[in-house]
Amino acid sequence: MEAGSVSRQRLGTRWVRVQNLPVSKIQKDILSTIYLKDATDPTWKDDPALKEWASSWTSISLRGIKLVNFSVYGYFDSGRPWFSAQAVGDTLTRENVMRQAANLKNFEPGLLLPGIKINTSPTDYYPLEQMQMSGSTVSMA
Repeated sequence: MEAGSVSRQRLGTRWVRVQNLPVSKIQKDILSTIYLKDATDPTWKDDPALKEWASSWTSISLRGIKLVNFSVYGYFDSGRPWFSAQAVGDTLTRENVMRQAANLKNFEPGLLLPGIKINTSPTDYYPLEQMQMSGSTVSMA
């Protein structure tokens, strides 16, 4: 395929347009921000939170492939690691769950990178206000 050409490629059940850029247009050093642990990083191979996430895949299969960081994000965002029966006590009502969610102080779910904490209040529902820089170098060879 020529540089600059456009093709259609299948991504799951959808077709997407892909533009092939010339090498001179591709960024070599990439910086981004992250807040979740990377399941593919050997640093976290013995991490209890990632082991719990991995165990959630024992009965779920996406054609045998884990969309690793997307599934970590989905698992984290689902709230499963955030709340337990202990957090809301015996009062499992919407009001109580919302009250607990709106009063998190220095909460550190296991899938967050060390040092990133969740703080919410009745006037600030946005849980994540910290991130860490992440970078990689793309080989152009």
